[in-house]
Amino acid sequence: MQKAMVCVCVLLLADAVSAATVWDPAANGIYPPAIGDWGVAANWTNGLPSAVADGKAQFNRSGAAECVVSNAQNCTLFVQGDNGPGGIVRIIAGGSITTGSNWSAVGYNNTAHMIVEAGGSVTCGQHFWVGNIAPSVGTLDVNGGYVRVSEMFGIGWQSGRGTVNVHAGHLDLHTVHATDSIKEGSVLNIAEGIVTIDGNHASKIEAYIAAGRIMGYGGKATVHCDYDVTNSGKTTVRAKPPEFGTGDIDGDGDVDSADLVLFAAQWLDEGEELQADLTRDEKVDMRDYSALAANWKTSDKPYYATLHGMIMCGYQGWFNAPGDGANRGWVHWGSSGRFEPGYCTVDWWPDMSEHDADEKFPTGFSHADGSTAYVFSSYNRKTVLRHFSWMAQYGIDGVFLQRFVSETTPGSSARNHRDHVMLNCREGANLHKRAWAMMYDLSSNLTGPQLKQRVIDDWKHLVDTYQITQDPADKAYLHHKGKPIVALWGLGFGRAYEGEDTYDVVNFLKNDPVYGGCTVMIGVQNSWRTNPEYWFQKTVDSADVISPWAVGRYGSKNTSELDNFTTKYTTTDQAWCNDPANNKDYLPVVFPGFSWQNLQQNDKFDQIPRRGGAFLWRQVYKAIHDAGATMIYQAMFDEVDEGTAIFKCTNNPPIADSTTGPSTPFLPTGNMDYPPYDISDAQLPSDHYLWLVGQATRMLRGEIERTANMPVREDR
Repeated sequence: MQKAMVCVCVLLLADAVSAATVWDPAANGIYPPAIGDWGVAANWTNGLPSAVADGKAQFNRSGAAECVVSNAQNCTLFVQGDNGPGGIVRIIAGGSITTGSNWSAVGYNNTAHMIVEAGGSVTCGQHFWVGNIAPSVGTLDVNGGYVRVSEMFGIGWQSGRGTVNVHAGHLDLHTVHATDSIKEGSVLNIAEGIVTIDGNHASKIEAYIAAGRIMGYGGKATVHCDYDVTNSGKTTVRAKPPEFGTGDIDGDGDVDSADLVLFAAQWLDEGEELQADLTRDEKVDMRDYSALAANWKTSDKPYYATLHGMIMCGYQGWFNAPGDGANRGWVHWGSSGRFEPGYCTVDWWPDMSEHDADEKFPTGFSHADGSTAYVFSSYNRKTVLRHFSWMAQYGIDGVFLQRFVSETTPGSSARNHRDHVMLNCREGANLHKRAWAMMYDLSSNLTGPQLKQRVIDDWKHLVDTYQITQDPADKAYLHHKGKPIVALWGLGFGRAYEGEDTYDVVNFLKNDPVYGGCTVMIGVQNSWRTNPEYWFQKTVDSADVISPWAVGRYGSKNTSELDNFTTKYTTTDQAWCNDPANNKDYLPVVFPGFSWQNLQQNDKFDQIPRRGGAFLWRQVYKAIHDAGATMIYQAMFDEVDEGTAIFKCTNNPPIADSTTGPSTPFLPTGNMDYPPYDISDAQLPSDHYLWLVGQATRMLRGEIERTANMPVREDR
């Protein structure tokens, strides 16, 4: 009977192989060290796996080039190392593999290696084996990405051998077997990442830990397991980082001569609690000197350790375009899924003159010369890095990255977009030594309990998957009062979600033993001090930084409006926060102007004119001079929807086809049909407001004269 079953299985496997498509980029002229793109049909023997009869993706060609997955791909069955070497499959940021209701394997009966980078994901519809049948050797490296297994998970499931390294990111399992999920000779190694399993499997995991089949940091650290504590209804497995010293003996964040002096003073000493005992072996010797030398002149300090002296911009990062890889179509450019005359929601047009071809997305608009008008996508890594290079060029400190709670549904394209933009921002900030921090925009129709759970779950996702605020390599994440800062915007507006639940969110971010430890900033209604609601005031008491919204609260045509607002709110708010009895930091908001005719389909084009930058400069001056502000929030870096963007916008926007009706206005256009239009803005270079905010930052820090008169640009 068993022989008969084996024969049937072999026949079924042979039939599956005949209908499969095999990764064979050499047939398309691609050989190592070049890499191939999964999404190119010519790299497969029978076209893309999603298009073949049985949906099987098979990897077994000797010497095949690495396979890179950069966007969403799917197959019914994924088999790497199937009767031949499986090579390397790498899923990068924005890439994903989703399999159907069939098992998958990395190392079915041969060698294979899968790598899931930060921002990449794998979702297995059934079982997933890493190293299955001898002589297979399978390796799975989770380097910041996400892997979900819907049924059984096995490392060395039968007679093969497997290694799974969760260096960072999240391995999310449905179930494990008590004896077969990690066979002898195979290992699950956890470093900065996390492993979760649906339900209570704590006893199984503890047994694997005791047997040395689950280890932390290659056996240099302890592994901890809990059920229903770290994650509700789940078994959570994490490793405690090894307590080896980095060479920073005096604890100032730098490895320098001061540490060398302390090391010399304890040379060859023995005993417990020696500062220079970097290897924790109770003696100071050459091993410790090697650790010191390996980290010489490095620093663990963040680039930015305080908000004081900084102007931070809001960064929406919410723009999408067809073909950008996010599969969202037009988002925040147009309406009804279209972006063409009659379907436009922005009043400013980005200057695309510096962008490369792979950053430009064609629109339904044309310039006066008939050429196609292009826009960018925030999903594009190169574009986000370009924005951070502009910040560095003009002396802008950095951004609070907006994360809209309404776009954090697990598995949604919106959350994928948000995660992808976050990774790009983090890379850009570290590359160009700018600051960045997360700001949750709470605006939504969620109830209080729904919002609380959504924010908490999403924050856990960010910490577990991307180590946000906890990644030692991310020196650009903004700190304040000695802790990483997180902002919650949208409090004090009388919305349905406000109350005890939003207070609980602040408390979670500040005090949770695993996910907390943060300084919390709250973005509030400008009348926050007189708001009598009990839980709102409790939230204010708990927060560390207060930032009242000011956009649209005063105009630019009558200077008395800003004067009155500064006297009634800004100076009084600052004084209240400075009072030792309140002990808060105060972050006033400034903005360049306001316009949202296309977004609202009304006549409010250039509703609050920019006055060539004079309006923005006067706000900054009064915040510093009148109120004594030491930090400022600039709304916004890229907000063209409401006309508050300071990044490069063109003075040569496209024109609408006259056959479609009235001309669609943009600012600046010189279109005098939409008063009150300030013609001075149409004559400015596209980088004017980047330069101006850079100068405002210098004034805040006392590097240039504090004056109400806007500076004159000498390089133009």
